Amino acid sequence: MRKKTFISLTIVLVMLATLVAGCDLSMMGGIKNLSTPSWTHGKWEIRVDGETISSLIFSKDNIILNIEATGIGLDFKEFGTSSGVKMSEEVVSNSIYKVTMTDNNQSIEYKFSKTSDTTLDMEANTNGLIQILYDYTKY
Repeated sequence: MRKKTFISLTIVLVMLATLVAGCDLSMMGGIKNLSTPSWTHGKWEIRVDGETISSLIFSKDNIILNIEATGIGLDFKEFGTSSGVKMSEEVVSNSIYKVTMTDNNQSIEYKFSKTSDTTLDMEANTNGLIQILYDYTKY
């Protein structure tokens, strides 16, 4: 499980780096606020042997994804204000929430699926390449 989680995190990071590399973060556009569903609000973590390797922090208008092992993070609100980046969201059901970011020919869709009151999964789909991080636990 630990090796599978690490490999999944590595692939998600590569997808994230590819999307970020195509953006000019110095040119800011208009602010795009998310409207995250209330069941997502709070801090969620994947821990392995007591060590946090990934965390998600949901507020009413933002998501922050951190990959602690590498020091890489993504502030959705900040990233969504970048020139050329379009962000959209969709509440699919009481347990599924999607955020899609596009820039030129790159697209990444994040799907957050509530699997219980205290756990969720995150799926990252970059132009058809899908990686899933399982079992974020709410803290």
